[in-house]
Amino acid sequence: MNKITNDLAQTASGVRVPSGMKEMIMRITRRFLPSAKARNHIIEEVFATDVTELDDNDWRIPYILFLQHPTPEVDRRIKRSAVDYVLMDGDFYRRSADDGLLFQCISKFEGLKIMAKVHEGIYGAHQVDIKMRWLIRRYGYYWPGMRKDCMTYAKGYTDCQKHGPMQ
Repeated sequence: MNKITNDLAQTASGVRVPSGMKEMIMRITRRFLPSAKARNHIIEEVFATDVTELDDNDWRIPYILFLQHPTPEVDRRIKRSAVDYVLMDGDFYRRSADDGLLFQCISKFEGLKIMAKVHEGIYGAHQVDIKMRWLIRRYGYYWPGMRKDCMTYAKGYTDCQKHGPMQ
């Protein structure tokens, strides 16, 4: 219920009512925009999701192995959260909780490369923190700790600017 209310509030906040008008009737429909990947807007090259190509410390390995070969011996945490992930055509995705969109799962290192591109202005001028995370998700990418990583990256940027030369 909160999601519906939130969506309506977001929609209403962008509506400009002409001065002198006391009320306005609107028809609200839901629009779906395909992911950036489906529209061929790809930030970086296709990322590896074949287990043999991944670093041993990559967070994706236990999930990919479990989805390929489910066994009862797998860590309970992996089994419980594996329902949020899907392997499709060799790619590893996470389902979003609210609308079922699929985000391509990438390593933290790949995420740092994308954060640098988003922050450096390739997709708008020097995005930071929440906006940077929003853009990365908008382009269809996910990794655990994304929120914290974006905040840390943004903080590093503001510290740098604070001590840089004055304009």
